[in-house]
Amino acid sequence: MSAPARGRGDEGLERASEPRLLSAVTSPPLPSQHESAVPLSVRAPDPERGRSVRTGVRCGLFVAAATAGVITGFSLHSPAGVLAPFATSGRMLLGVSANEGPAEQVVALAGGVLLHALLALAWTALFALLARTLGGLRLWIAAALFAVGAYGTSEYLLPPLLRLGHGARPFPPQLALLYAVLAVALVVGMRLAKSVGEGDARSESPGT
Repeated sequence: MSAPARGRGDEGLERASEPRLLSAVTSPPLPSQHESAVPLSVRAPDPERGRSVRTGVRCGLFVAAATAGVITGFSLHSPAGVLAPFATSGRMLLGVSANEGPAEQVVALAGGVLLHALLALAWTALFALLARTLGGLRLWIAAALFAVGAYGTSEYLLPPLLRLGHGARPFPPQLALLYAVLAVALVVGMRLAKSVGEGDARSESPGT
């Protein structure tokens, strides 16, 4: 009779010791709300990259204005006016007929001007990518070679709508003048845009 009594006592002691053993094992603390949040690395905008983009846009707009001046000069004696080349390109782009109303013609003209600006920006961006480390005489030579390559690409690879001055229906000597102005505008535009960008950088720098 005494043996079963000792067995029940031992079993009671084991059950009583289980909570103490479990309580002795410390569980790792749960992370708080602030600790559980994964820190996000936010990069500050690169001011140098922003200045490079602004420089490229300024140069592209200068090239667009210079080449647009040449294209309007081709139509000085045109009955449709000096803006006729851009209106023609815009009608080709938007599918507007020359017989439609004035509102449609204004939209076509705006589309032609925008198309010319985008083409000039695209050629400028490509030239800046290829010749960004050049200067002096090498930059002028690179611009001349680039203009020749742009002319060949436009005439033989690109569709007519993506050719500079296509709306003016220029003759070969006029095209030569247009791409010569393109080469000069690329160099002058890059220098002007860089000088303006350097002025912006000095004004943005602390202590100035």
